[in-house]
Amino acid sequence: MKNRLFAMTGAALALMATPVFAVPVALSSINNPPATIGKANVRDTNGQIIGAVQRVDLTAQGTPTKVSVALRGPGEKVVVLNARQMAYDASRNEIITDSSRAQLHLLYGQN
Repeated sequence: MKNRLFAMTGAALALMATPVFAVPVALSSINNPPATIGKANVRDTNGQIIGAVQRVDLTAQGTPTKVSVALRGPGEKVVVLNARQMAYDASRNEIITDSSRAQLHLLYGQN
């Protein structure tokens, strides 16, 4: 019984020590984002995948400022979005924009 209690406590401590964001956080508030963010999908406000990250520009302190995204659709146009208008879900390695697919396509001339 003593060993089982220790094992459960150890597992609980391991979970508590793992820095995992439970919900998306403002992308511009993350210092030194993980390298995997460079392969993240990008979702719109409706939860649909609209593209994939191509590049993340960082300040000298390691905070994201801009994200280059290849939009899905004809020509897969690459657009640059402001990191302040995005959130990051580390558990899914996804970036969420504050725009819809339609808004982005209108702004950047893609149907």
